[in-house]
Amino acid sequence: MKTGHVVMVPTGNPKGIHAATDLCGKTISIQTGGLVETVSNQASADCTTAGSAAINIQGYAKVADEFQQIVLGRVDAIWETQEAVADWMTRNPGKYEVAFVASQDKTYGIYYTKGKADILDAFSAALKALKADGTLSGIATKYNLDPKTLDAIQ
Repeated sequence: MKTGHVVMVPTGNPKGIHAATDLCGKTISIQTGGLVETVSNQASADCTTAGSAAINIQGYAKVADEFQQIVLGRVDAIWETQEAVADWMTRNPGKYEVAFVASQDKTYGIYYTKGKADILDAFSAALKALKADGTLSGIATKYNLDPKTLDAIQ
């Protein structure tokens, strides 16, 4: 499936965040040690290069700790993977929304033991069948994911 990063804010988007440049001078939380940290640091550097205030990036080792900061009102937004945000929004309906999609150029795959082509064939057939009959699209919608992320399944 195709995936990427999104920025999540409280419902109604009270700070008017619609793009990375809208985060300049604001406070976000992220999970440290991954690609989100790299791209949010670059966005902050872009802010200062453009003459704006840097993004105040608060990093946490655990996603749960990162998300707790928006609950407590300590941050304006969360910058995280699409799937983590979708899960959070599913468990907290009506409280948060996606302000903008930061990127959607990553692809997830299924890994299996080398030399097990039968597993590849079985997974491939099952995913194609679930996509064709609309099951995967329904699951994606149920969990606040865009069904278009499944277009990578061919």
